[in-house]
Amino acid sequence: MESDDLAQRYRAWRTRTLGAVTERLEMAAVLEFLSPVEGKRILDAGCGDGTYSVAAAERGALVTGVDLSEDMLAMARASCRACSSPEEGS
Repeated sequence: MESDDLAQRYRAWRTRTLGAVTERLEMAAVLEFLSPVEGKRILDAGCGDGTYSVAAAERGALVTGVDLSEDMLAMARASCRACSSPEEGS
């Protein structure tokens, strides 16, 4: 499967009801576990499309996202303006 196809399928799944509910529950659990994040340095390994990176950065964390997928990094870069620029993984 092409990584671009995988990235698009992942994003599409997250817009569906189950994906949205899962995202909301996971996000709340992760941010509660990390709280408070303000001023913390966070490495988002496998950052995907940057959703968690953005949420943490909006709460004052200093975030660096990495991912092996160029397509996912492109999505992260597009949505992660408040974060450090995600870097390509190896």
